[in-house]
Amino acid sequence: MPSVIQLRTGTGSAVPSTLAQGEVAINIDNGLFYYGSGSASNVKQLELFTNISASGNISASGTSHTFGGNTFVGTTGTNESDNSLLTVGGVSEANIKLYSTHAGANRDVGFHMSASENGQEFSIGLARDQNRFYISPSDVGAGPESAVFNIDASGNTLITGNITASGNISASGAVITTLQGTGTTTGFETAGYLSSSVLYIGNSTSFISASLGNISSSATGSFGYIETATDISASGDLIVNGIQGSGNITGFTSMSISYITASIVDVDSDTIRIGGEKMNRTLLQNLKDGFDSDTRASDPGANFKAGINTGGSITASADISASGKLSGQAGHLLYDTGSISATGNVQGDILRFGNITTLAGAIYAHTGSGWVLAHSGSDGNASSSLALAVGTNSTTNGMLMRGMANIGYDPGGENGCALYLQAPGSASHVSATTSGHVARVVGWNFGTDTIYFNPDNTWVLVS
Repeated sequence: MPSVIQLRTGTGSAVPSTLAQGEVAINIDNGLFYYGSGSASNVKQLELFTNISASGNISASGTSHTFGGNTFVGTTGTNESDNSLLTVGGVSEANIKLYSTHAGANRDVGFHMSASENGQEFSIGLARDQNRFYISPSDVGAGPESAVFNIDASGNTLITGNITASGNISASGAVITTLQGTGTTTGFETAGYLSSSVLYIGNSTSFISASLGNISSSATGSFGYIETATDISASGDLIVNGIQGSGNITGFTSMSISYITASIVDVDSDTIRIGGEKMNRTLLQNLKDGFDSDTRASDPGANFKAGINTGGSITASADISASGKLSGQAGHLLYDTGSISATGNVQGDILRFGNITTLAGAIYAHTGSGWVLAHSGSDGNASSSLALAVGTNSTTNGMLMRGMANIGYDPGGENGCALYLQAPGSASHVSATTSGHVARVVGWNFGTDTIYFNPDNTWVLVS
C-alpha cells in the first residue's frame, strides 16, 4: 500500500501537538517543518539533513550555524585531514586548513597552508603544552616540534634560523645566540653595528661583555685587536704584543713589557719589577730620597743607604739618630735658643729610660732605681747624676743630661750667673748655706726662663 503524505499548516508561533506517522506540518510564518514519527504520534522538527546538494546558492537568515565533522570547501574533497575542522582546497593539494581539536598533546590548534602536494607548507599555531605561539614549515600536528619562530607568554622571541636586517638590530637587554657565521666568524656577523646596553660574547660562565666604552671578561681570552677611544682597565693579567694609545693604562695586577716609553710611569701601591728586582712605590720614593728600605715606618724609620753630603741645611721635624758617629763642622752643634719658648722645651743630650712620671722643667736625680726630685738637702741626692725632665714621662719624653732648656720660671740673678740646686726640682742663683746641705752648680742663667743645664762634676758639702 503506498504511503500518504498529509500536509497541515499553522501560523505565528504555532507548533503541532500531535502528528500521525508520516504526517507533515508547516508553519507558514516562520517556515519550520514538523513531521509525525512513531505510533505515539510524536512531533519532530525537520532540521537535520545528511547531505544538501544545490545548483545555486545556499543561504541562511540566522546568525549561528553549526557544522558537524570535517567541513570542506573547494573543487575536490580528497585533501581534507581527519583532524581539520575546515578545509578550503583546490587542485594539486593546494589548501588551507583550520585546526581546533582536543586530541593530542598539542591540542592541534592552528592554521595550515599548503601550496602543493610536494610539501611546500607552513602552519601558524598555538603550542598548548609550551604556552607559546609558533610558525613552522609543517602541518599543525608537527608544528611545535619543527617551529622556526616562537613567542612565549612573556613576549620572549626564539628564532632558530638566521636574522638578516638591512638596518640596525637593537636590544635593551642581552642578546643570546648560538648562530654560526661564515669562515671563522661565529654568532653575529654584520658590516654595521650592534646596538645594545650590554653585549655578551661567550656562554653563561665564560664570556666577554661590552657596554659603551668598556669591555670586560669573566675569564682569560685572546683578541686580534681592541680599539677604543677610552681607557682599558683589567683586574687580572693583560697580555698583549703591543700597546699604543694616547690615554692611560691602569688597573694591572701584573704586566710584562719589553720597554715603556712614557712621560710619566705612575705606580701606586702595587709592585713593579725592574731587571727582575721587585720594587714598589715606597721603595722607589726611598731610592729617590736615599733610603735603603721599602718601608717608611715612623719609628725607627728607614735608613740612609749611603752618607749624606749636602751643601745646605738638614731640617728634621722629628729625631735624627745614627748607629755610628754624628759629626758636624769641627764637631760643633748649634742650639737654636729661639725655639726654646715653653716649659720643657730643650736642645741637647737626652736619655730615655725609667718610665717615671715627671714634671717638665724640674731637676731629677738618678738613684739607680729610678728618677726622684733632687734638692740641696742632706737626703736630696744632690751629688747623684742629675737630669732635667723634658715632659711628663722619663721614657716617652726623655731626660736632658746637658743642653739648653726652658724651666718655666725665673731662677733669679743676672744673665750669665751660676745657678745652684735648691728646693726639690728647682734651680736658684742662691747657693745652699745650711750645714749638711750640698752646694752644687747645675747650670747658667740665660734669661726668659731659659738656662744652660750642665751639672758640675764637683759639689761642696756645707759644714
